[in-house]
Amino acid sequence: MKPSLERLLRYVYLAAIVIALCGCKGMRQRRAATSIPMTADQVAAVKQGTTRLASGPNGMPNSAAKTYTVEFRSASGGKDRVTLPYKPNMVISDALHQSGAHRRFSGMKIKLKRATSDPLRYVPLDVEFNNSHARIEPMFDYAIYPRDYIVVLQDDTTPIDTAISDALTPFGHLLGQP
Repeated sequence: MKPSLERLLRYVYLAAIVIALCGCKGMRQRRAATSIPMTADQVAAVKQGTTRLASGPNGMPNSAAKTYTVEFRSASGGKDRVTLPYKPNMVISDALHQSGAHRRFSGMKIKLKRATSDPLRYVPLDVEFNNSHARIEPMFDYAIYPRDYIVVLQDDTTPIDTAISDALTPFGHLLGQP
């Protein structure tokens, strides 16, 4: 083989190894956080040995208290949780206003954990919050249901961080980022 071809193959092998290692790390991080605190009726159902709670008309489990929870996580690691009463026809932006999230953080990353019929599982939904306009993108302003769990993470990125991230976006797949 020619020396230039050997050198090219070395770089290709090295790149494949780096991509494989980055991908494995990313898969472990996604699997890590998969549980949310259970409500009182969920704990009672588990203690009694039942796995299903009574379902409402929409197939969602009934809860003794029609509430949803908003958890605030600051960049420094502090956590605070607020449980609020559920009102019909609410969306995530209404829940954030009701919980005071806009007053706590100027920049946010939001995740919605939707309850399922199995009290030990949830459906994770990402919510896109536009930090420059301080609003949730309309396509991601999901309806709120009882027992929903909203996680609000403080986003402390600077404009420089955003510029670097935007510049590296075309190369994200090489760095193991989705």
